[in-house]
Formats: sequence, structure tokens, C-alpha cells
Amino acid sequence: MEWAHGKHRVHYSEMALRQDQADFAAWNLHQSATFLMAVAIKDAIKSVAEDPKNGGDENIHSAYEISRLIRNAFAHAPFHPA
Repeated sequence: MEWAHGKHRVHYSEMALRQDQADFAAWNLHQSATFLMAVAIKDAIKSVAEDPKNGGDENIHSAYEISRLIRNAFAHAPFHPA
């Protein structure tokens, strides 16, 4: 199997992953997707709520704070968020 783009060619044997590498890559992809979803949620809330951090609606405030905390955990330690 071969992948080509213009003059560049890569064979399967040059990029194949072992099972442990595939598991690690899948875990990192899951972590990245979780982080990006938290960022998207936080940004979406900020775009529709006037002051989500200090506003009066407890549900909006809670959702905003949860998404912000998840985003911060990933931003400070992307591979080991606490």
C-alpha cells in the first residue's frame, strides 16, 4: 500500500503503527477532541450569554464554568489534565 501526493510517496511499512502506538494515538485523539469540544462550548456560551461568568442564570453559569475548567485543565497539562 502506498500514499502519494505530488512527488512524495509513503509506503505503509514507513508509517504503520504497532497496537500500543495505535492505542496511544487513539487516546490522544480522544483527549484532543474533548478539549476542542470544551473550547467550542465555552465560546458558544460566551457568544449568546451577555455575562456567563457572573450572570444570573445558574445553568448557564455552571455550563460555562465547567467548560472553562476543562479547557484550562487541558491548556496547562494537555496529556495529564487534572
